[in-house]
Amino acid sequence: MPMHMCYLGIEKSLISKTSMLAYRRDCCQNAAWHKLINALQGSQETINSVYLVWCLSMKFTEMDNKNLATFNWQSNHYLAFTRVSLFHFSPLDKGDIASDLDKHLVLATRSMRVTWFCLISPYRDTQCIGETIPIILQKIMDCWRKSASKSRHR
Repeated sequence: MPMHMCYLGIEKSLISKTSMLAYRRDCCQNAAWHKLINALQGSQETINSVYLVWCLSMKFTEMDNKNLATFNWQSNHYLAFTRVSLFHFSPLDKGDIASDLDKHLVLATRSMRVTWFCLISPYRDTQCIGETIPIILQKIMDCWRKSASKSRHR
């Protein structure tokens, strides 16, 4: 499998699992989710306003429904999103959003995002990527386990 397809699959999965941060039936968490979505939309507009040759960003679809959908994205769009993902998810560091979400899920998501970002960073060599793949897979599994255990308790 080519590496760009691997990037596409992992980032697409990570984006689709972002919604697990908020239990949408809880009023406070739903409000925090809306703030996060609005912040993501704002950061995407900022990135789109600055033409970056190395970052072929594309807007999310379904933003009116407060969903992160990636219809019509190609592998280079997912790679571009990963390259700026720390900027996109920086609102999770703000108390007004993160304080209303499950702290364990926020920490797991942050950890997973930073690890994934480091894995695809252009400064990583091939040997480091081989050593980092098990780490990112472990972070993803930890995050999904935490999400699954939280959803069982709801």
